[in-house]
Amino acid sequence: MRAPSPSVGGSSSSRRRSDGPVRSHKVVFLGQSGTGKTSIIRQFVYRTYDQCYQATVGMDFVSKLLNGEAGRKPIRLQLWDTAGQERFRALIPGYLRDSSACILVYDITSRQSFESIRSWAEQALEGRSSKDVVMALVGNKLDLEAQREVSYQEGEALAKELSFKLFFEASARTADLVDAVFHGLAEVLPSEVPKKAESDDEIILEPPRRLQAVGQPPTSKKQCC
Repeated sequence: MRAPSPSVGGSSSSRRRSDGPVRSHKVVFLGQSGTGKTSIIRQFVYRTYDQCYQATVGMDFVSKLLNGEAGRKPIRLQLWDTAGQERFRALIPGYLRDSSACILVYDITSRQSFESIRSWAEQALEGRSSKDVVMALVGNKLDLEAQREVSYQEGEALAKELSFKLFFEASARTADLVDAVFHGLAEVLPSEVPKKAESDDEIILEPPRRLQAVGQPPTSKKQCC
């Protein structure tokens, strides 16, 4: 699935004052460890891909501003990267409560990661309606087509079954369709700021800060793809 690609970047303080406050949306990434959630975020925000990755511990956070297109206002996506290991799942509900969207990621070369999506979807929608949060499904590692275990048709069918608004296949390694995921998401999220005042403080892009889970050591295992 492809989506229009509005320009990406920051905006000056004077422009924000004249155009009004920018709407911020909290977007939470879910999925098994090793599916490439962190890699997708880093490719989109920093245009980098690390062959050797460090498994996420607890939560990571970063934001990026998407400039509007065709009369739409800019919106800011606050991207929350969650740990896929089972021992961290108890931490996730607290981060889901005020989220605008959830992006569920599976690895097209791993049927197990695909079959876990229903469980992640249940957690994402626990106590909420699908009308309250935009749900998107992403099959990552499109560059490993020769090792594919999950077909495009299966991913598309699951997204329809679960009433997800968006489905994409992408590659964090090559950046193929990575931008389309976020641009597609931006198109279905409201850009107007509600009447309740929202903070328009600038969020500076920084390397993601790592939030440690209670009782966990500050180091995490480094793996190579």
